[in-house]
Order: sequence, then C-alpha cells, then structure tokens
Amino acid sequence: MENGKQPAFASPGTYNPNNGNHNGDSQVGLTKREYFAGLALQGICMQKYVQRDNDREAIAKWSVKMADALLKELEDESNTY
Repeated sequence: MENGKQPAFASPGTYNPNNGNHNGDSQVGLTKREYFAGLALQGICMQKYVQRDNDREAIAKWSVKMADALLKELEDESNTY
C-alpha cells in the first residue's frame, strides 16, 4: 500500500461501514495524505495574507501539494536528518 494511502491512526479490528463488520482488514478514518493536508491547510490559513485571500481552491490544492511533498520526503530513505 502506498504510504500516503495508509491510515493516519491505524488500529487493528476496525469497523467497516460498507458491510457493518468488524475486522482487521478494514481501515476507517483519514489517510496520512488527508491528515497531512489538513495540518498544512490549518497552518496556511493562520497566515494573515491568506485570511484576506478568496482563492480557497488554490489554497486547498497547495495544502495537498504540501502533504505530497512531505510524504515524498519521508519515503526517501537517503535523507538523513
């Protein structure tokens, strides 16, 4: 499974709303990509210049791009911090 599609807060034995079953194979909730994009969006929206900006679609796309960049950076094992 691609890293960005993995659950942000995985837990075994989750509830599957599609079939009403509890099992260890299903995951519900946000993916890592969605979670990171939400965090980026939160930070971006706190900037004063963004609060006056009405281009919400561009801000949302920027948040997703930031999440994708973070996931890519985390997957690159050659990085040492």
